[in-house]
Amino acid sequence: MTRSASAAGGEAATGTEVIDLKNHRGKASSSAHAAPPAGEPIAESAGTQRWARAELLSLLSVSGTLAGLCITVVAFMKAANRGQGTATIVDDMLAICAAVFLACIYLIFWTLKTADPKRASRLVKIVDALFLAAITAMTLAAFVLVYTIW
Repeated sequence: MTRSASAAGGEAATGTEVIDLKNHRGKASSSAHAAPPAGEPIAESAGTQRWARAELLSLLSVSGTLAGLCITVVAFMKAANRGQGTATIVDDMLAICAAVFLACIYLIFWTLKTADPKRASRLVKIVDALFLAAITAMTLAAFVLVYTIW
């Protein structure tokens, strides 16, 4: 494989190795755009910024899909229990999950638009925590749905 120099970052890369030509340091990596170290701003370099943006756009898509899935399950549960009028904890949990996924979407948009690296780093941490909490609650709601209702 041939090495190519990056105009923005001064790096030359192969498929598994990233070499910083400015500092003459080589480090093994699974891809040319590795994750930033914990606590550092996401806009540190052009490669890291592209990586963080791609991760946020992927999380944006997944959050929207999961919010829609939560709303769909709530709607199906309401339609199936129309005559009974019983409200379960599952549809409440899924409605809350949908709202948290929606909050993630708004925060991701805000993160993508901000120019301040410190603020972007804080927002990414908040989005990560909210997303993990919502997906965990959604999974718990699915277990409750499967083992108690059906």
